[in-house]
Amino acid sequence: RNDGVGLRGINQNLTDPVALLKARLPATEWQNAGAVADCFLGALLPGEGKANLDLYRTAAINFLNTANDGVTPSPFSTLSMTGNPSPYETRLRGMVAMLMTSQRFQEQ
Repeated sequence: RNDGVGLRGINQNLTDPVALLKARLPATEWQNAGAVADCFLGALLPGEGKANLDLYRTAAINFLNTANDGVTPSPFSTLSMTGNPSPYETRLRGMVAMLMTSQRFQEQ
């Protein structure tokens, strides 16, 4: 929370992966699953080479292109970016959470 209501003396922070993505990628790439996966893999696992991240990249792209049921195809490029939270933001946050719970991220 970053609304000033939290406990005193405790760091109040806000995580906004959509804002990070928009700061790092041109607007034409915001709904490109491959570009989005590459952006977050680079941010979360900066010391790894691209070849070492192929499995994680594939998993991230598959996550972005799959509906919430985990089975039904749902192209990331067609998700609405409106709403609070939007379907786009929900899917993006889920992908970031998946990457952050991976063993490779935890071992850093």
